[in-house]
Amino acid sequence: MAETTSTAPELLAEQVASLLVQPLEAASVVLSSGPRIFDTAGVLRVPKIAGSDPVNYVAEAGLIDSTHSTAFDEVVLMPTERKSIKVIERYTRELVRQSVVGIDSVLQNRLVKVVSDQLDQALLTGAGTDTSEQQVITVNGTPTGGTFTVSYRGVASGNIAFNAASSAVQTALQAVSTIGASNATVAGSAGGPYTVTFAGALANLNVPQMTADGALLTGGTDMSVTVTTTVHGEAGKGITGLTKQAGVQTGTLDVTNADSLLTAIGQAVAAEVTPNRWFISGADFIALRKLKEQTGSAKYLLESDVTSGPTYRMFGIGVTPTNKLPTGTAVLVDMSQVAVARDVAPSVTILTERYAEYDEIGIRVTTRYDLGVLQPAAVIVLTA
Repeated sequence: MAETTSTAPELLAEQVASLLVQPLEAASVVLSSGPRIFDTAGVLRVPKIAGSDPVNYVAEAGLIDSTHSTAFDEVVLMPTERKSIKVIERYTRELVRQSVVGIDSVLQNRLVKVVSDQLDQALLTGAGTDTSEQQVITVNGTPTGGTFTVSYRGVASGNIAFNAASSAVQTALQAVSTIGASNATVAGSAGGPYTVTFAGALANLNVPQMTADGALLTGGTDMSVTVTTTVHGEAGKGITGLTKQAGVQTGTLDVTNADSLLTAIGQAVAAEVTPNRWFISGADFIALRKLKEQTGSAKYLLESDVTSGPTYRMFGIGVTPTNKLPTGTAVLVDMSQVAVARDVAPSVTILTERYAEYDEIGIRVTTRYDLGVLQPAAVIVLTA
């Protein structure tokens, strides 16, 4: 008898590998950059050398020291309390019937994208602890009058005065039905920028970024209202990312001076590691690539031949531009010293009956990863 979504709603391991595991590894900027990936069904202990006694020269027929000692340590990955990334995507059977292309395939591709985005966010900047998301609302163009609105999950706030106090912005946001009372607090000076911290039912969650509309502002120049996420929310017992690992080296990022990059490479050399990957925000990467050899020169500092096409390398080291790092942060790393644990039992499940009363189908994806650094000095985190 042929297998169907009714007889086998949970996809087989081979199917999951082709639909989720392999595409996820290709889509993730961290997983595709060459870390050491270990498949595991439980707690994984990766041994590492913590130190060793020196050795000495011995003359012919001399006594060889037999008391030499090596100290071992370990990186513990995937503890039992490590949380998984889980998501359910619902769609109507009517959508399936009317689609020109297979909507289930499109949604599976989209789920790989959103899961890889969340995974990269955690692998790079995850705190591993309960963290409430913070987003900053900025009113640009020095308006002298008018109002703006802020939207969350497609629902807009009431009009907010251009110079509103933070308490007024908080009242407006808590009145948005998709946010709700007590689920967001606002701090900042009148006129902004306003720092919105999600709380209550929205605390410790990676929430969608708000949008803003400043079309009704008046009196300024090139007026707009922008929203940026400065702290991504996450639940505790998650992944501790590269930038938050204990013992990593730190340095300064100066996108106006490429010497800051060489200084970081020097730190790696001093630690006797060979870095092979830069992670940097797209904005910072382009700022560095725009540097010229000297004032008035048309020759780029990091690209000797402008006819050769885009080159994602800085000082011979491959670059991965990513919006998962905030502007002002870059990471130089030897990826061979990065260990990633991958659960051997990810799942993609078709939920045909769970939402039957709505004539909908669900696709549920669950997967679990963890990250550790075998040699913390192999990671240099640069901040502006």
